[in-house]
Amino acid sequence: MVQKEILIPGLKCELCATYMFNQGENCPKCSSQGNKVDFANEAVEAAIRNSSHVEFIDDEFLKGIGNIAAILRW
Repeated sequence: MVQKEILIPGLKCELCATYMFNQGENCPKCSSQGNKVDFANEAVEAAIRNSSHVEFIDDEFLKGIGNIAAILRW
């Protein structure tokens, strides 16, 4: 579940695909520069690649817990 119209800014390493929160930060694994990404969009794309169902909702509870959530199955 993803909050509608949410943007979670961050960085993704150009070389090793490590995610970082702080702008201007170099990758802690390989010291490369990061590209600006939207973590919410990255999470949705990863979920779709793994055949997960994604719902976009407008919910106050979801806003209170970080705007994104998952129901995990094993």
